[in-house]
Amino acid sequence: MPPLGREPPLHPQIFGVLSAYSRVLERSIFYGKCPLHFDKKVGFFLIKLHFRGYVTYYTRQLIAQTTFILPAVFVVARYLVNLATNRCQDNNVPGFVVVVNTAALILAVALVMLFVPLVFFRATILLAEKHFYWLLKRLEEHCPSKGNGYSISTKIQGVATSIFNLYRWAPLFLALIGVLFKLDAVFYMLSELRISPSTWTALAFRLVSLGFGLYEICRLICILIALLLFSFNVLLRMVHMWSNISTRNSVRVEFYRQIAVIMKTFREYLILAATLGIFVGFMMQIAFNYATVTCFDLLSFPYYHVIPYIAIVLGLMVMSFLHVAATIHQTFHEKLQVLRGMCRSRERARFKELRALKIIAFEVMLGSRAKPIEKEFKIAYLDNVLQYTVTLIELFGQDVSSYLIVD
Repeated sequence: MPPLGREPPLHPQIFGVLSAYSRVLERSIFYGKCPLHFDKKVGFFLIKLHFRGYVTYYTRQLIAQTTFILPAVFVVARYLVNLATNRCQDNNVPGFVVVVNTAALILAVALVMLFVPLVFFRATILLAEKHFYWLLKRLEEHCPSKGNGYSISTKIQGVATSIFNLYRWAPLFLALIGVLFKLDAVFYMLSELRISPSTWTALAFRLVSLGFGLYEICRLICILIALLLFSFNVLLRMVHMWSNISTRNSVRVEFYRQIAVIMKTFREYLILAATLGIFVGFMMQIAFNYATVTCFDLLSFPYYHVIPYIAIVLGLMVMSFLHVAATIHQTFHEKLQVLRGMCRSRERARFKELRALKIIAFEVMLGSRAKPIEKEFKIAYLDNVLQYTVTLIELFGQDVSSYLIVD
């Protein structure tokens, strides 16, 4: 912590969220380093694909794939095949286990979908980090110290540290619950092979396999949360400093141009990220909202509570992004209106220039064209989530119990 009355340099303020992820999780024996990490020497978030230095991570991935993902796929697929062929008597897996493993697989697939673009565009992501950091440094030079938004970074870093500390132990706790209540797919595979799943050796194997899988899923969730909070920190600080910059309108307009240039440079990538994130979040939210309602009377609390938790977290993440994006659009729109109103003559070149400036906003693909994320879009998104969830429940909600064998 900096001395009382003094602020740390800008770099720790901006990258503090990523540094907290590295400090809390990467130093943990349960997580360790992975190719997607915050490099303290470089000072930026990097994605490295080389094998050297990450042998432990790739070994964990191999174990998780073979002992967590593949058994879960086998159990769910076998259950569905038996249902389709009217061989329900061959199902030795309770319905609640199928529900929990299906939810885990859906979550894992969705997370991979979100991270694949990060790997392909890793060079662009590093370039964007440098551009936005350079812009924030210049804004800080012209912004009063009391109006640079330091408190925004402090609050976001506090939230990030609390979340990472929670996820540091949560997978181990969930793995213990899974083994205790026989939620792991390995239990039923061992039973199918006529190997006792209750011996000390089998219990240790089940705990390790389930723990590795849950830790890798939670790692991706934490990285996603870290990147989201880092983006919120950068964008909110940028808007805050620009709004509180020197009263000289020429300086404010000049910085607006620079912000617009950077946003335009990465426009295609930002549209892709926003569209993919909102689409995946929308589909996942509907699916887990549906499961939250329809499985309430089918599953006991130890098995059920994970589903609404995922639905709530998904909703908070998507709505937080939409709120920040809509706030950015509204702030720039209002400030531009003020600047235009301060022009004495509507015939002057400055007024025409301000009228020609496009409002900076995050955009999302709707149909064949991109549209800015505004306050109305946020409200429409929430309405559509509720509408499609209700529709799905009306169409299939009454038939869920007939597909599940609940013990």
